[in-house]
Amino acid sequence: MGLSSLLEFTEHGIYVPRGDFYIDPNKKVKHAVITHAHSDHAISGHQNYLCTHLSKPILKLRLGSKIKIQSLDYAESLNINGVKVSFHPAGHIPGSAQVRLEYKGNIVVISGDYKLENDGLADPFEIIKCHEYVTESTFALPVYQWQKQDIIYKEIYDWWQYNQSQKKASIINSYPLGKSQRLIHAMHQYSSNISCHSSIEATNQSYRSIDVPIPTLIDIMDIPKRDAHKYLILTPTIISQAYWMQNFPGFEIAEASGWMATKNRRHKSSSNRQFTLSDHADWNALNTTINATGAEKVFVTHGFCFEFSEYLKEKGIQAYNLDSILKSNKSIAD
Repeated sequence: MGLSSLLEFTEHGIYVPRGDFYIDPNKKVKHAVITHAHSDHAISGHQNYLCTHLSKPILKLRLGSKIKIQSLDYAESLNINGVKVSFHPAGHIPGSAQVRLEYKGNIVVISGDYKLENDGLADPFEIIKCHEYVTESTFALPVYQWQKQDIIYKEIYDWWQYNQSQKKASIINSYPLGKSQRLIHAMHQYSSNISCHSSIEATNQSYRSIDVPIPTLIDIMDIPKRDAHKYLILTPTIISQAYWMQNFPGFEIAEASGWMATKNRRHKSSSNRQFTLSDHADWNALNTTINATGAEKVFVTHGFCFEFSEYLKEKGIQAYNLDSILKSNKSIAD
C-alpha cells in the first residue's frame, strides 16, 4: 500500500486510480472532480467536470458555457468504478465542497478550501469522520486567529459611515468570487447603498440564477454623483484612472483579507484601511477540524504545508507535506 488507501499524488495533482479521476487537478485531465470554482482549484481544459449544483453555473461563467459538466447536490452520492463519491459543505464560498470518497470501508476526505464560521450565505461546514483527511493550510500559523465576523462587519460599517460624513465613497478591494458576495450579503443589513464592479456582478447574477440570496445592487454608473459618498463599492482591483471613478470625487480604499492579520502585510498594503476577513479556516479552526475528523493520516496542502505538517507530527499525528510530494513531479504510490 502507498501513503494513501485511495489516492495517488502525481504531477497532475490528487488522483484516484480506482475511479480514474482527479480532484482539483492542476493540469488537463479526462475526469476532474472540483471542490469549488476558484482558479487555483478549477482550470479550463478538462474533458469532464463533476461539481456541486451551486458551483456549476460559476464554473460555466469562468471556464466557458460549453464545458461538459455534471453536478450533484450535497450528500448525494455517485458510484464511480466502485468508489462512492459525494460532496459535503466546506463553508468557504457558496457551492464549495469537501469531497468524500469511500471504497471497501475506507473513507478519505479532501477538504478543498474551508472555513468553520457560518457566514449565512455558504452552506455551513460539515465535519466528516474519515480515515484520511487532505486539508488546506492557507493560514496554518498561530498568528492567524480571526475575530468574530460580526465585529469585522461592524468595523467596516463604521468606516463606511465615517467616510460618508467626510463626503467620501467607500471602496473595498475584494475577491470577485466569494468574498465580495459575503460582504454584499453582510453589509446589506446596514444599508442598500451598495454597488460593485461588473466582474463581481456577473458572479452575483450566476448565483441569483440558482437562488443564492444576493441582493440586487445599483450599477456603478447609475450612482448619482451627488450621492456617491453614501455608497459602499466592491471591486476586485483599483485602477487609478478607471472610467467609473470619475463619479467619485472623493473616496477611500480598503482591503478585506485574512492576510491583513499581520503588521507586515498591512504595512505593505496600498489601501487606506485594512480589514482582516478571511474565507479560510484560521489556526484554531484547522486544528479543531482535524481533531474532529478522527483521521489517522493527514495530508497538508495549499499553504503553510511544511510548518503545519511538522506541527501535526509533533502532536503524534501521521502527517505529510503534500505540496512537496506533488511538486516532485512523480507518483509515490505503489
